[in-house]
Amino acid sequence: MKRKFNYNQIDMLAAALAITERAKNHHNDFAAEIMTWDLNFFDVHRIRILTAIRLVSGDTYRMQKDATEAVTQMMNQAIVALRKLRNRIFLVTETNQEAKQILKSLGFTTFKEAAADQEKMTKLITSIAEFLDIDPQLELTLVGAGVPPAFLQNIRSIAENLPKLNALQETAKGENRVSTEERIIELNEIYRTTCNINRLAKEIFSGEKARYFSFTQIVRIMNKPKSVKPIVSNPTNGNPN
Repeated sequence: MKRKFNYNQIDMLAAALAITERAKNHHNDFAAEIMTWDLNFFDVHRIRILTAIRLVSGDTYRMQKDATEAVTQMMNQAIVALRKLRNRIFLVTETNQEAKQILKSLGFTTFKEAAADQEKMTKLITSIAEFLDIDPQLELTLVGAGVPPAFLQNIRSIAENLPKLNALQETAKGENRVSTEERIIELNEIYRTTCNINRLAKEIFSGEKARYFSFTQIVRIMNKPKSVKPIVSNPTNGNPN
């Protein structure tokens, strides 16, 4: 397995992180072009890059800390999103009995347990997102009653990205051993995804702003020699000794 980038690993990852941070600051612009490229997408890609940096540098403590914080944050997002979904279903249905039946079909009977268990929450929100795709009637009912489509898209986004964070956390804990080939595959995928961010950024932005998403430009700036002013010993204010 060969690397698909010509930079050294740390330079590539540092540039990828800079590009991702900038893109995250403009996530609404990217999501307007590709719906799934929302804040969660960029958060997960950022943690993926940080995890790779820790793997390359051997900083396992920071790697575990970053991954755990990211998982906790998205778990909280999932809990809030599903509580809101439960309330919205009660608000748009004609009877409480009908609402309870819908919630049961979505798997909400396990919500209390899932709120305290990372694996169970991942399964629950994933199954709910799949249900919304398989049976569009519920989404049509919710949106028809005034629930913003972006709210349901956020649930899909969490369902897509939470399992990725879980996998990164397992890697950070050392429970998923990473071979040299697997590491190269991961670095290549980070590079490919970041190149795609750059490609879309060129459509969204123009001129100097678009260059801020360029690997070549960022690596060149990082490796540019810093100019050092000569140190003058024993200044004489222009008066010779």
